[in-house]
Amino acid sequence: MKIALFEETSKENYKQSFVEFDFFMEKKGNLYETLKKISNDLECLNIPFVVCGAMALNFHGRMRMTVDVDILINGHDLKKVHTNLIGSGYVQQFRNSKGIRNTETGVKIDFIIAGQYPGDGKEKPIVFSDPRKVKTEKDDSGINYISLKEFIELKLASGMSSVARGKDLSDVFELIRELKLAREFSLELNPYVQDQYLKLWDGQEEEAGFNSL
Repeated sequence: MKIALFEETSKENYKQSFVEFDFFMEKKGNLYETLKKISNDLECLNIPFVVCGAMALNFHGRMRMTVDVDILINGHDLKKVHTNLIGSGYVQQFRNSKGIRNTETGVKIDFIIAGQYPGDGKEKPIVFSDPRKVKTEKDDSGINYISLKEFIELKLASGMSSVARGKDLSDVFELIRELKLAREFSLELNPYVQDQYLKLWDGQEEEAGFNSL
């Protein structure tokens, strides 16, 4: 069965990309349908999970289009996911891939494994935690998203690890702006990322001063 890959369809079909963007802004369409389905399926399998990535970014107030869904799970649950879901509305993204794809929407679902380090994958004071221990916030559908504090910590740690991860720092910059986060919010964060948060926060002030000239 040939599946229309969401990321390719959105890129190649100009008109469809605008339709999907409009749906996305309204928290509808293929991405949100995929998120709801995989959330329900994981709950039915009694697999603890937390939504991360760009879908969590949007939940916390920074709207940015994406082409996939990122889910944090424990490593020992991955086999359970593959055994029960592949062939039942999902396929493996590619041979030996951790990720799966919804066969109806064509959207990828990437699994982040607890214990991994953000960004370059190298050891650091911040790690993707066991989803049963992560602080979460629920949306109107009852889906668990990673809390703002832990999300920002992971984004900062990732962005600090490599110039290739600059988008993660940009996401935090925009969250500071959109949510009007205080400079003192840094005190709630892991010391490893506090200085980076302050640099981004101070950058907001510098930008505001430049724009007022």
